[in-house]
Amino acid sequence: MGDSLILSNKLTGLIPEEVSKQIVKKVVKGSYCLQNSRREPMKTVKKTIPVLVSMPGPTWVGEGEKINVVEPGIVPVTLEAKKLSFIITASREALEDSVVNVFKDLQDSISEAFCEAIDKAIITGSVTEGQKPFKTLYEVAEAQSITRGDGVILDDFSDALALVENKSHEVTNIIAVNSIKNELRKLKTSTGEYLLSDTSSIFGTPTEYLSHLDPITSLAIMGNIRDFLVTGVYKDITYDVLREATLDLGSGKQINLAQNDLCGIRVTMRIASNVLREEAFSLIKPKA
Repeated sequence: MGDSLILSNKLTGLIPEEVSKQIVKKVVKGSYCLQNSRREPMKTVKKTIPVLVSMPGPTWVGEGEKINVVEPGIVPVTLEAKKLSFIITASREALEDSVVNVFKDLQDSISEAFCEAIDKAIITGSVTEGQKPFKTLYEVAEAQSITRGDGVILDDFSDALALVENKSHEVTNIIAVNSIKNELRKLKTSTGEYLLSDTSSIFGTPTEYLSHLDPITSLAIMGNIRDFLVTGVYKDITYDVLREATLDLGSGKQINLAQNDLCGIRVTMRIASNVLREEAFSLIKPKA
């Protein structure tokens, strides 16, 4: 089998299936967006899914009258898996190990890197290079937003929830900046008791505090992530081995792989994301 070949004899290809399955499992479990969204299986790079936008209700019918049949409103939505790549460095000794062993050793590091990149891309569109691959939750939620007021912060959360609820949608998840937790913890009743014993839920809605949000532009994003954020992971994960390249580490720093007795392994997976109902999301902006 090709998987038993040493890496230096197979410098490009698919990560062995037994390892790629584990990487996908770890990525889905570690990525907030993949874990909480509606996930669609993807055997092809593009997939069209039918989305129900309206369902006619029953009508009262008199005795002997004909029942009118009204078709539900369905629109097709395309999921397209976009390439997500990064390069991890390893000792040149890895070139003399088998392909499967190399990626077994690296699977945790690969999974962690992908989790962070996926959540950043879907939530705010923050990417290291190139254009953002998806329409982000921030962009969608910004269309109906409120600005942080002078009162109790829970009032702002309530008003932002109402923006979604007034459109007849349910808010299933709240994503907030880390810095807001202290303000929530300090809320007290008129008798001096702490109001929130657990900040992981606000008004009964599961709340996650992530560093991906920029506190300059957003304090919290909320919406129906469970039903209307749809994601997909294409099954194949590919790799390419770089031996003579000079890598740009950012901030003007570079590393020459050959001079440092290293090799670079570029790993690429494909991720899809789309928002089905934009009015099901809202945003709390900080004060100007």
